[in-house]
Amino acid sequence: MHKRTENIFALLNEAGFEPKGAKVLDIGCGPGTLAIPLAEAGAEVTAVDIASGMLDRLRATAKEENLTIDAKELSWWTADIDELGFRKRFDLVLASMTPGINGVDSFEKMMACSSGLCYYSNFVRMGMNPAHEEIRKLLEKKDGIAAGENRPEHPHDHSHGPGNGLFFPFMYLYLSGYHPEIRISNFEHRVEKGPENAAERTIEMMGHGRTLDEETKEIIRNYYKNASENGTYRSDSSTYTGMMVWKI
Repeated sequence: MHKRTENIFALLNEAGFEPKGAKVLDIGCGPGTLAIPLAEAGAEVTAVDIASGMLDRLRATAKEENLTIDAKELSWWTADIDELGFRKRFDLVLASMTPGINGVDSFEKMMACSSGLCYYSNFVRMGMNPAHEEIRKLLEKKDGIAAGENRPEHPHDHSHGPGNGLFFPFMYLYLSGYHPEIRISNFEHRVEKGPENAAERTIEMMGHGRTLDEETKEIIRNYYKNASENGTYRSDSSTYTGMMVWKI
């Protein structure tokens, strides 16, 4: 079992969860990172995901390990939990690092399926490539934006990561009278790649929702070329993730 999965099981155990015989719903299950070990521990797992490829991998693994998992392909955003028979059916409902929970409606729908515990995890702060801020400064200089002057917000400026992150769901729970158990963890990672690849990845990212002119692209390419050593660009970043569990 991976360290992250062990940490999740430890938190669930602290909350009083016993997997053997428990009915579990895994929202945005992916290839079965949690669904498989929960089924191995004796839980009756229903796993849902919008990606057929992920479900195919989950089913293949379950078959290899002789596990029974009810895998359903559906969009959590549009799923009718009453039609599915999910309302208050499960002892534990999980939503781990999934875009399936994208707002209040999908979050409340998740909670409505539980008669016991809910588990949710997401980014607290994503690891940011330090090059991006340096590149932004160069681009602001090109555009004549003075230091400290407000600039147009870009989708990737948010530090908590894509979607809701952990902060907004936590505040929603707290203001609703819940007091979830929370664990925060971080990991350091290094990226090494050629300057051309690093530049094109940044151009792609910064080009979401807008068109970059050739001068801007050249500034980005020159930055990575100058910041590379022996033909390799290296960057270190730190990413924080959080998980929380609460009783309905």
